[in-house]
Amino acid sequence: MTERGSRLVSMILAACLLAVAPAFAQGDGLAWVVHRLDDGGVSVVRENPDPDTDFQIVALTCDAETRVLRMLYYVTPEARGNQPDPGGVYDAQTTWSSDGGTFELAMRGRQAEPDAEEFFVEAETRLTPALIRVLTTGRKLTVRIQGAAGRPVEIPLAGSAEGMAALVQACGAR
Repeated sequence: MTERGSRLVSMILAACLLAVAPAFAQGDGLAWVVHRLDDGGVSVVRENPDPDTDFQIVALTCDAETRVLRMLYYVTPEARGNQPDPGGVYDAQTTWSSDGGTFELAMRGRQAEPDAEEFFVEAETRLTPALIRVLTTGRKLTVRIQGAAGRPVEIPLAGSAEGMAALVQACGAR
């Protein structure tokens, strides 16, 4: 094989490895995981794949009976910026965006642990066509806490297709 052919094969192999690499290889150590619930619902979570940890940055859970989508987001100090701690309760107007558009959602949360700087915020909503486009289009999902001095968090969408399809099937409009 010529040197040029060898380089071409190496480039093709590298491209194949990048294409099939797990989502947690995207730099944050997390992966999209699908949890099927006993009631027929589904939870799609961006979490640490290590079974000894329970860290999740995003959890999208569909109640199969009511078809309500519960969205949970872990707010890091970097995302929150200098926003004050109002006694352990945290209200956040969030913007979720991707190449598929923008979705705004008021969320309410609490401290992850007493005296922690991290918060979880959550809200219930419907899985609308607009939200489906935001969650499934493009390479990254960007979550911004409006009014916060912190920076938006970019969450890779690589590896999320199976979970998002299950979420749409369980919770999307019929």
